[in-house]
Amino acid sequence: MSVGDPASGDAHDRHLGPVSPARTILPSYPTTPPSRRRKIAAVAERLGVFGRYATVSAASLITGHILLYGFHVWMSIAPIPANFLSTTSNTILVFGANRRWVWNVDGRIDVRREVVPFILFALIGLAVSTAFVGIVAATIGEGLWVNAANLTAFGVVWMARFFVLDRWIYGDRAASTDATP
Repeated sequence: MSVGDPASGDAHDRHLGPVSPARTILPSYPTTPPSRRRKIAAVAERLGVFGRYATVSAASLITGHILLYGFHVWMSIAPIPANFLSTTSNTILVFGANRRWVWNVDGRIDVRREVVPFILFALIGLAVSTAFVGIVAATIGEGLWVNAANLTAFGVVWMARFFVLDRWIYGDRAASTDATP
């Protein structure tokens, strides 16, 4: 009889050598119930969506403010038209990035269900930011104050837009595309 021969009574692992009694007992870790794992996975997915949304928004913020500053300062366009130009310039890009990357939806665009609400939020943001920009330009001054007013206004609209897009526009479509193989 040789070492590792089952008939000899020696415990031996072919790849790791002799098996000690301590290695034969697996530690018992508490397991998470499947329902709780699903909830954790759902929360992790929502956090991922929100993180991607925040990333797109941060990129949009940077490009939008570069455009706003460029239109207003470098091209000498008045604050309100410069705000309008920078907002409308970013809207198409942000729509595409949110739709495709944030909520992982592609294919045909549903104009009534997707584009109209997105444009409405862009117009709400434009209206609020234009009001803020006009008030700040008339009372405090121009330059970077115009950018601060724009940032504040869009910050107010930003969270509302996420919840509407996530709950009513893309949330169900993204979930259905994830479920398909």
